[in-house]
Amino acid sequence: MSDPLQVDPAALDAFPSTVRDLTDQNESARDFRGEWLSLSSTSGRLFFAVTQAFQKKRCRLGAN
Repeated sequence: MSDPLQVDPAALDAFPSTVRDLTDQNESARDFRGEWLSLSSTSGRLFFAVTQAFQKKRCRLGAN
């Protein structure tokens, strides 16, 4: 038989704050992704291979 579930009330009270912090961090990461990793292949400033690498990174960040 498994041990009974024990919950620390202080940890339970801190949980919403932790989730809110993670939400803020996710929002910041999306802003960063949008500003720095959104490059078009027609911009003429970068080679196609570099643009393609940025797009792959952007997709990976978007999946998180």
